[in-house]
Formats: sequence, structure tokens, C-alpha cells
Amino acid sequence: MNVTSAGTKAFDGDPMDKHAAAEAVRLGVADTLEHRARRIDERHVGDADLILGMGREHRAAAASLVPNANRRVFTLIEFATIIDALADGDVEMVVESLGDDGFAAFMRRVVDAAVTARGLMPAHEDPLELDIEDPYRLELEVYRRSADAVEENVERIAVGLRALARGGR
Repeated sequence: MNVTSAGTKAFDGDPMDKHAAAEAVRLGVADTLEHRARRIDERHVGDADLILGMGREHRAAAASLVPNANRRVFTLIEFATIIDALADGDVEMVVESLGDDGFAAFMRRVVDAAVTARGLMPAHEDPLELDIEDPYRLELEVYRRSADAVEENVERIAVGLRALARGGR
């Protein structure tokens, strides 16, 4: 299993923005100098089992590159909300827990369940609730808010995945 990152407006090879680097260090990333930007392309989307964007515009950009990948493209907040619902039993679906077939197989089951659960969950009253503000070229405070939102939602996903791996909360 590989975890990679790409941006919808990135310039391949660019170093990390100084504000983004400062937030990454604050959140525990040891070496931000090694990070280089990549622009998302059809290959990235086609090869991915799961794509998480910060906002709906990122989700749409990825899905537009490979339309049949649309089912496995979520915003980070959307995926965290679905994982919470699956782990808490708020959606009547069972995800087979982590087994001898390994973590990658478990995650494929989780993504398949998330795809189905997305259609069963109530729509958000305000679609903006699905977005994390894109801080690029904005003030440091916006980077801080965005970094905190990413950290919070990644933690939600991790907690939910741990519960699902064990068979629910």
C-alpha cells in the first residue's frame, strides 16, 4: 500500500510553501525539504484505490481526469464522516474486520463500504461543510486552520479505521 500526494494546481518539483512547511513541522513532519509538489494526472487517479481531496473542487478535478474513478473520490471531511458512521453503526452496513488477508484488503472493503454508505447518508445542509479551506498563498492563520482541520479529520479516520479493524466500536 502506498500513500502519495498530488495537487490540482501544483507545479511538479516545486518545494513546499514556507507556511505549509511551518505547519507540517508543527504537526511533526521532520523533513519538509524533501517534499516536492506533483500535479495530479490520469495515472495517479487511475492507480489509486482511494482519493481524498481537501475540498469539493479537488474531488471534482480528480474525478474529471478519470470519470469512472468518481466512486472512490471523497473530500477528507466526507470520508471521515462516513468512516465515523460506519464505525458507530449509524449506517446499516458491516465491514469485515481486519483479517489474515491483510490491511490492503481491509481498506478495499472499507472503501467499497464508504462508496455505498455515501448514498445512504443524509446530504449535508451546507455543501461547504465538506471542504477544508485551501490556504495556498493566503495568510499563516489560514494555513493553521487548514492544517488543524486536516489533522482533526485524519485522526477521525484513524480512530474509525481502528474500530472497524476490530469489528466496530
